[in-house]
Amino acid sequence: MKTLIAIGMLQALAIVASVVRLKVISIGLGPIGLGLVGTIDQLLQAVAQLSALSLPLNALKFMARAHSKGHREFNDSYAGFFRALLLLSVAGTVVAVTVISLRPDVLSADRRLSTGLLVVALLNVPTTSLGLLLTNVFAAAHRSVAAAALQFGLAATLAVAAVIGVTSGGIAAVYAISLGLSVALVLIVIAYLRRRMHLSLLEVRHSVLTELRQHPGVVRSSVAAYVSLSAVAVALLAPRYAVLGYQGAEQAGYFQAVLSTALALGAVLNAMTGQYLLPLLNRNLPLSEKFRAIDEFQIRQLLLFGLAALPVAMLPDIVLQILFSGRFQQASPWLAPLIGWQLLILQGGLMQQILFSLDDVVMLMMLTCAGYGAAAALGFAWVPGFGVNGVIAGLIIGALAMLGAFYLRLRSAHGLSISPRALAITAYIIVGLVIARALVGETGLQYPLAARVMTALVLMAGLWFFVPAQEKASLAAYLRPARRPAVNEQSV
Repeated sequence: MKTLIAIGMLQALAIVASVVRLKVISIGLGPIGLGLVGTIDQLLQAVAQLSALSLPLNALKFMARAHSKGHREFNDSYAGFFRALLLLSVAGTVVAVTVISLRPDVLSADRRLSTGLLVVALLNVPTTSLGLLLTNVFAAAHRSVAAAALQFGLAATLAVAAVIGVTSGGIAAVYAISLGLSVALVLIVIAYLRRRMHLSLLEVRHSVLTELRQHPGVVRSSVAAYVSLSAVAVALLAPRYAVLGYQGAEQAGYFQAVLSTALALGAVLNAMTGQYLLPLLNRNLPLSEKFRAIDEFQIRQLLLFGLAALPVAMLPDIVLQILFSGRFQQASPWLAPLIGWQLLILQGGLMQQILFSLDDVVMLMMLTCAGYGAAAALGFAWVPGFGVNGVIAGLIIGALAMLGAFYLRLRSAHGLSISPRALAITAYIIVGLVIARALVGETGLQYPLAARVMTALVLMAGLWFFVPAQEKASLAAYLRPARRPAVNEQSV
């Protein structure tokens, strides 16, 4: 219990650090600065993902298995993956910097995205990849608290860099200071691993390539995961560049604010899918039990999403003012549709995990690429005529098509069907988001705050009718105070 509490507190601190970073940038640099930073951040993530070949994700599997064999095997796996990832990330950075230097027009969505700024930012790619790998080293060694502490440390360095950079030199200073702090943090972690866990980067008996060749099934899954994750990274970069190129940096800043808010809602519940459901799906259980567990998890996930999403969608002006500043309230009408998109993505992610656990990785890769590719293409096609609304419509249509394709594949090939209760909750949340969009209007202030608060409370209360009977009984028993035994006064 102490471990779980510590992990939860550190993850909460990491979220607070991320919020502080965005808050500092939005206040100090305004919507234009936030739009540029959001686009550059996603560019870094895309380059890191494309160059890393999904090694940080797969390293966790290999290192956990090596740790169970012995210290020497664990050290070999750690050193091998570190060397391979360092080489790949540096090579990816060199390629990206070369492309930008020779063809600056490739990423010329805005004149403020100068070659010098992008080069400074791209130098953070290796530390971004290595930070994720080092976090997985602690996780593989069953040091979950240390892994969570490193995640907080990485988020804190970004927040500190934003505070210093915004007050001293602008966006370029933010990424230059971030580079120095992240390099220092990586070196400190390497020294800690060597001193406390006796892990050395100089001692390695075989390469990662040798280990991968011995497990061709893992290689196939790794390739599918790499292609899918790369498609997601590129697809999240495309709408930012579309808005930045056609609507300008200020509109890109407003879009970045609502997009990051919607993504934050989904990030927490996606973590629940990966940490709770995925290990269950990979156990040696009958398929019927797995499907039953999926139904129960999906209902709980949807209820939690509704409780979090409906008040945010109903009060976007308040949320954006708290997270960013009052200048971002004009982006309020976009938040409810993007939360609806995140709802579709969340359910699609659940089905992705199911397909992955069933080893249907080739179809998973094809459908993921097709869905995100369609969203990116539609966004670029519609942004000139419809602005940000066109980009959001493209995201929603792509997510809806991908979700439908996932469901048809699971139903036809594996016999999975979605429970009627899950469909009803999804429909209820969507109706609530439509109501929220109507009440918010075009400015976020069209209807009184009291009316929107009351509507949010009513919609949240309505979710209670979708809670299964056994869940209601369990919750009531948990909340009911325990009865004390009767006291005999004479015995006292």
